[in-house]
Amino acid sequence: MPNRSSKSGHGFKEGPAWQVRTLEICNKIGDGIPWFFLVFFSVCIVSFIGADIYFGTPQAICMVPVTFVFMWTISADQILHLKRLWIAKRAVSKTFPPHLKKILKNEVKIYQRLPERLRAELERKMMQFLESIPFKFKISCDEDMMERARVCVAAEACLLVVHRDFAGYRWLKEVEICQRIEGAAGQATRSQVRLEWNEVKRGLADCTDGCSVTMHEFAHVLDMADDGRAQSNPFPKDSPEFSRWKEMLDLEFDRLWLVHESGKKSVLRPYALKIKSEYEGPQRGNPKIRPEFFACATEVFFEKPKELQDEFPKLFDLMREFYRVDPADW
Repeated sequence: MPNRSSKSGHGFKEGPAWQVRTLEICNKIGDGIPWFFLVFFSVCIVSFIGADIYFGTPQAICMVPVTFVFMWTISADQILHLKRLWIAKRAVSKTFPPHLKKILKNEVKIYQRLPERLRAELERKMMQFLESIPFKFKISCDEDMMERARVCVAAEACLLVVHRDFAGYRWLKEVEICQRIEGAAGQATRSQVRLEWNEVKRGLADCTDGCSVTMHEFAHVLDMADDGRAQSNPFPKDSPEFSRWKEMLDLEFDRLWLVHESGKKSVLRPYALKIKSEYEGPQRGNPKIRPEFFACATEVFFEKPKELQDEFPKLFDLMREFYRVDPADW
């Protein structure tokens, strides 16, 4: 992609391909090492047990707890990840409890817009979410309020994967509900989402204003799922959709910047234009990423789909392809 920063003025520049590729390779190696040791230590444990059973070597069985300690120390996140996937898979067959469905109907306005077939699928995904993702509350509340928060957050989070594989949340370990987050309404990494409860409620109250902190932060989780980078391209890099999305992003990011620069209104808010350094520090040639475009577009896609389709038809089509739903028909 040519450097547009001199033309558009928004300051985005893509770094050298080798620099970005080096970062991706390092991330993959870092992700892969704990998996390697998980497999290695698992094979060791099976071998020790087999040696004790078939050859009667009690020394071998004594090595099992020691090996497990090493495996847990290095690969705890991977073990817990597999446990969450197993729990989520089992939860698919569970019936959505009537008392939770009452909360869903009363509190989550967008649920009322969904076709009946989508409601049933959403409830199945919510059972997976509620069973496998723990919530932490840093807010003064009683049990009823905690249950309400879990249902409301799970509903909007699962709407994003209602027709997608639940594995999009495979690295998510925790949702934290807060009274206040300094400088933000929400925060997300690949493994944790933090949300201000008042902002969550504000997003639930109006499902047509294009603002939902819950959808926004969980869109970040989906964006980061494959490569750990919030770069506003949610497709895997080896997929044909990746380059199509990048081409659209290059064009529409510039177009959105020009719209806001001219003082006109857009269905996408200016926050979608935020630019962030890829690496820490001001080193020369530090490439930039566009972390907020996809998350902001997700809010609008689900809450103001017709307006998004009118102003950014190509973006809308790719969002519809990614999420596998068409909110404009609801």
